[in-house]
Amino acid sequence: MASESTTPQHVEQPPLELRPSGAVLFSPDWVAQYGAAVAPFLTTRTIPTDLLGRLIRGAGALRADRLLLTRTDDPANWPTPSSVAPTGTALDIAGDSGPWLFASTPDRSGCLLATPFGYALLGGTPEFAAAAFPENDRLRAAFWHHASSRVNNAVILADVSRSLPPVHRSWAAADSVPPHAATAQQLRLIRGLLAQQTTPADFTHEWLAARRAALAAGERVRGPLNAALDEVFYVLEDFEPDPALREPEEIGEEQFGERVRQAAARLWPEGG
Repeated sequence: MASESTTPQHVEQPPLELRPSGAVLFSPDWVAQYGAAVAPFLTTRTIPTDLLGRLIRGAGALRADRLLLTRTDDPANWPTPSSVAPTGTALDIAGDSGPWLFASTPDRSGCLLATPFGYALLGGTPEFAAAAFPENDRLRAAFWHHASSRVNNAVILADVSRSLPPVHRSWAAADSVPPHAATAQQLRLIRGLLAQQTTPADFTHEWLAARRAALAAGERVRGPLNAALDEVFYVLEDFEPDPALREPEEIGEEQFGERVRQAAARLWPEGG
């Protein structure tokens, strides 16, 4: 009598891309399907508690009542996941992760990948990302900065950094800022004030609005550009646009214009 054949059960694999460098990322199809944002994190042998908290917050924003967890030794072959409550996730996946771990909401709209190569990825829909890692651009910049100094797995970490760059670079000079950036609007307003195309009162309101927009967008400045923009901000703190409300210790429009001009000399030393 012939023995019965057993068909292996198909296990849906995580949405991952295995790259020639050895790095593993979330697949482009998954990113496109969910409009997902992805943040990289440096790790050691254990998954940071902060990262687990971010996963739980993201799952909560999606109203996920459980998470699916699976571990493997081979990122090309994952076993059937187990189901846990989000509040218990920290206890279930803290510590050694086996060495690969994948956790997700049931519909995979929020995911965590932990690797043995010193990095982890957290990604998901805009709702998930807003709760789990609202400072994504800063996280990517920090990953790039610190990963570049790592000796172990340097090729893999460099590939992850290149694949997940910050949206905004860190600008040190006025002429390096792209015209679409909110920081560029701050620079245009400074030029407009110096050319007497705007009043100090209008400049104050519009420049502070552009500064808030730059901060909200995660734009970063450094070096001479940072020093000059900080100087303009301090000038605004000493200036009251409405003469009727101006205190004796606050500067007037003439001194205001001169101090902004001095700050602009840091931006355009040749008067450009």
